[in-house]
Amino acid sequence: VFSDLERSACRMVHRQVATIAWFEADSVCGSHSIAIPLVLVLPYMCRFFQCLRHYKDTGEKTTLFNGLVIVTVEVSILVL
Repeated sequence: VFSDLERSACRMVHRQVATIAWFEADSVCGSHSIAIPLVLVLPYMCRFFQCLRHYKDTGEKTTLFNGLVIVTVEVSILVL
């Protein structure tokens, strides 16, 4: 959903709505945009910081493992 919002806003700003540029991969709002992964990773970053805060408050090691899972998701979003 977040990536769709980013692309839609970009296309409206650059006046590419309902044009042939909509289908071009190397247009301004194409799939190479770094903003899409950055927007997608924001909720996971918030959850990661929640895990760190929970670990600080309780000292439970399971929250560190949850944080590790979230970091791997973030890396996979940014790399792929």
